[in-house]
Amino acid sequence: MPSVSSTALRLAAALLVALSAGARADPCGEKFGASSFEANRCRSALLEEQDARLDAYLKAAESAAKAIVQWSGNPPIDLRSAQKAWEAYRTAQCGDV
Repeated sequence: MPSVSSTALRLAAALLVALSAGARADPCGEKFGASSFEANRCRSALLEEQDARLDAYLKAAESAAKAIVQWSGNPPIDLRSAQKAWEAYRTAQCGDV
């Protein structure tokens, strides 16, 4: 019987691999130029697309976490709070980069 921590680590690793599969060079900069208005609009659209993908992965992770909690009897894992903390950190550290 695997521990919850090892299961949670596997889940986190799977999410990281899935999300990093979408990482790529800057297609907007290549298409429109590194600092043009169009490139920035393109990047904003890509960010919204990736945020939607992240939300879908987070929903899947929450579903898996609920199953783990039911199986193990351990306290629930609050993934939404962790995601909100990450987003606040990302905004504070990266701003409009």
